[in-house]
Amino acid sequence: MGIGPGVDDGRPDPAGAEAVNVAGAVGLASWLAERGTPVLFLSTNQVFDGSVPHRPADDALCPVSEYGRQKAAAEAGIRALPGAGVLRLTKVVHPGLPLFDGWAADLCAGRPISPFSDFPFAPVTVDLVAETIRRIVAPEDAQERSVAGVWQLSAPGDVTYADAARHVVHRLGCDPALVRPVAGVAHTLMGGDRPSRWTSLDTARVRAELGLVPPSAMEAVMACLDTGPDAICPDRDLTEGR
Repeated sequence: MGIGPGVDDGRPDPAGAEAVNVAGAVGLASWLAERGTPVLFLSTNQVFDGSVPHRPADDALCPVSEYGRQKAAAEAGIRALPGAGVLRLTKVVHPGLPLFDGWAADLCAGRPISPFSDFPFAPVTVDLVAETIRRIVAPEDAQERSVAGVWQLSAPGDVTYADAARHVVHRLGCDPALVRPVAGVAHTLMGGDRPSRWTSLDTARVRAELGLVPPSAMEAVMACLDTGPDAICPDRDLTEGR
């Protein structure tokens, strides 16, 4: 069973968040493990400081945010359980994400957008996350796979939100001048936490044992935009060139 805290980063109430994100998560994992249920804890790239790209799974944890520290503490408690595993994720994106839909709507209406040029991400789609979890905990092959240890899922490399916005504007065929990147302000929206320089993780185990190859960051972004009959820009074909 995959378990993981929500998006509470712990800044407003560190002690209260820790009770849920660490004690609660480890307690639930222990209860499940005692009853023979495979445990896979969903963690984050934020257990690292973001100083290097493609972070290996066996690197020492070095969180710099409260959220990362709590995830690292939960990882330690859960990895001590027999057979338990950890799946570290970068930014998870999905269709209907307000940020990307908002970009597309504004661009198609001729309105400018201001994405961060100093905020990197290495996004993975929610569908890929679900398939990764399924293959870890419920393999289709006859030989049972061990959940234990650390798994990591990430796009192959980082891009900035401004890079992603430029790709979206190109694919939509809108005016590139509508993308007006900003820098130096992302931390004010993150409670004072500076953006990491890198977020990408090494995905060697997922590739080798699960046979999954994460798509590029741009492919993950475009997979989130509506391309159906009720698309945000119905007169533009987002699928062209895919």
